[in-house]
Amino acid sequence: MNSAHSPQGMTRRQLFRRGGAAAVGTAAVLGGGSAIAPRYSPIGRARAVAPLVLAGGLAGAAAIGWALGESDALGSDAPSDGLSGPALIEDTIQTARKRKSTNASTIIDNKNILKGVEHTAYADGKKKAIEKLNNGGTKQEVKSAATSHVSNYQVTVESNLLKSWNESATEFVNMYSQLNSHSSVTPDQVLEVYDTNWEQPLDKVALTDTTVTFPEGTSFTIKELDLEGTNNIGDPLSGVYGPESGGGSSPDDIIVEVQSQDADEDLFTYLDVTNWVDIRNQLQTSFDSVRSGLQTWVDNVYDQVEAGELDTSELLTPRDLAEMAAGEDGVNQALADLMALNIPVNLEREATIEIDRSNETVTAKGVLAPTSPPADGMSVGTTYDPSSMEGDVYFTYDVTQGSGTWSSYNATISAGVVEFTREPYSDTSYEINTAAGGVAEVSAADFTEDSSNGVWTVDISEQVTTVDTEVDSVEILAPDTETKYETVLLRDAFTIKKFTDSDGNEFTTATFDSNEPQTDTNYITEEEWKELQERNQELIEKFNEEKNDGGGPLFAGFSGGGGLAGLGAVAVVVAAIAAVVRR
Repeated sequence: MNSAHSPQGMTRRQLFRRGGAAAVGTAAVLGGGSAIAPRYSPIGRARAVAPLVLAGGLAGAAAIGWALGESDALGSDAPSDGLSGPALIEDTIQTARKRKSTNASTIIDNKNILKGVEHTAYADGKKKAIEKLNNGGTKQEVKSAATSHVSNYQVTVESNLLKSWNESATEFVNMYSQLNSHSSVTPDQVLEVYDTNWEQPLDKVALTDTTVTFPEGTSFTIKELDLEGTNNIGDPLSGVYGPESGGGSSPDDIIVEVQSQDADEDLFTYLDVTNWVDIRNQLQTSFDSVRSGLQTWVDNVYDQVEAGELDTSELLTPRDLAEMAAGEDGVNQALADLMALNIPVNLEREATIEIDRSNETVTAKGVLAPTSPPADGMSVGTTYDPSSMEGDVYFTYDVTQGSGTWSSYNATISAGVVEFTREPYSDTSYEINTAAGGVAEVSAADFTEDSSNGVWTVDISEQVTTVDTEVDSVEILAPDTETKYETVLLRDAFTIKKFTDSDGNEFTTATFDSNEPQTDTNYITEEEWKELQERNQELIEKFNEEKNDGGGPLFAGFSGGGGLAGLGAVAVVVAAIAAVVRR
């Protein structure tokens, strides 16, 4: 039997595809690798926590697929025509808030995944190099095959970043222009564009095209900001600002503050150019490093391996795996992407975490994925603050397996009107329990801001019998009532309350493993490559054996079988095929 085929004659890729699809079909609940067992965790479906809540309102669900393949940016939005002044200001605030959240959860807050980009770029480049070597290519041709493929990968990732910037810049200028042409409001009532060095607002905001050329020769047009103003001593300020032109030198650093309706409070910083410059520079440095490393790697491998000795036709790179996961129903794409980027995870330990903020307490269960985990793992009872940790912490969870309480409210209910003392989260509902035994469910859209008193009000008189009473408690709900897995980047300090496996057994600690990163010094010998191929076959056979048996560590825990069903194939193959074998 050819080692590249199963006994039925299917290639490894076909076997993987069939196995993944069959696993999806057997699972009642599919979950991005989480081993939560519904029969062990009977949590009411009404209690749920949306990603925005778990992330502290700063961002929604993490989406890092842009670092692996082509992705679409959130399209730019423009305010509706004919809005009143206050309505236009409110529309601008909400649009800016959504854009800030989207940019944070996709690109701006995910700089630490660039090490994973290097890992996947090396894997892609090495595979292409061996293919060219097998075809009798010269050493220089082998080098060119490897680096050209990496350059094409860079085009995909860098274009994704720049497309997101373009949509953000276009949307910002649309909002500014709409405010500027309105009869009763001005841009500086909500969008203050200023130079942080002079702390002076700017009075011209427009777009200009800047064309850049990628390493493989194609060009891309960046929509950058063309700004003008005057400093506090009367000197003119002007310049073009964006990912290519930078933060500028005069002005020195452009920033946008989104303000409240009466312009007396800065709500949040929005569209800081320097963030985009920094992450683009890091991205380019990462790809330059891989191209240089592959040159060294080819110098070493070329003289040690004879053409045709290494068969890479059935080896799957991390990007292959992420792409294949995208085609499987029920697979949590964000977790599959994290694993493809070699972010450490522990699929055998479900974590229960609690986030205690001044205005709310949130509890959720899922899979932790710290980009730089502590050497001794993570422990129950310990509080971890991501801001003081090396790297980031991602968390994949079922929104219906979470709960939260909200404490930012005034106790008195008068004529059925409830007052929140903090703006409610968008896309979130709240269950208000009254001291008189009434229960009302409201959404964020039901509230009206009372800026004069600093509260948000909602009328629940049609849902309760006693309208003059007090608030007893407020529960946080999510709009989703069926199993839905999301991945978020944790920003607030969290305490680990429990670690469990799929059988409900509790543990006090959990360690997090990843593969040895691809570098210019591994996968040089024929023995390394053959070991990789053998391990590849062993793991796929094990996956299919356990799938057919309906048990084993990959499938334990879920009713109907399939604890890691759907992601099982991705988890297993990523763990060994996409990187050097850990032995």
